[in-house]
Amino acid sequence: MEKLRVLAIEDNPADARLLKEALKPYMENQFDLVHELTLEQGLRRVSTDEIGLILLDLFLPGSSGLETLERVKEVAPRTPVIVFTGVYADWLAVHSLRLGACCFFNKEWLDAKNLVRAFRYYAGFPSTA
Repeated sequence: MEKLRVLAIEDNPADARLLKEALKPYMENQFDLVHELTLEQGLRRVSTDEIGLILLDLFLPGSSGLETLERVKEVAPRTPVIVFTGVYADWLAVHSLRLGACCFFNKEWLDAKNLVRAFRYYAGFPSTA
């Protein structure tokens, strides 16, 4: 099976490291996680690379909140986007879903197994978890 290339657009290097560490047990044969620090870098990566799923922080340098998701969906309308942010509010989760996000995860409640399950489900990969 081909690896799913997941793009994490995350401005906090410590959060990116924690994410990679949490996903490590699932990565070897299933996922290739690439990371960009800014929205602009992430949008360039989506335009030039085969990205199967985007893991998106909504609060990045130069873009904040739902505008971040809107910009990603403009550039990659068919790529599944999972919002992965440190700010949780019911209204933000609901509006993210209305704008086309597949699901909404809070960084503070990171559950790698459920995140991987979402990767598989939204990218159309068979589930083994």
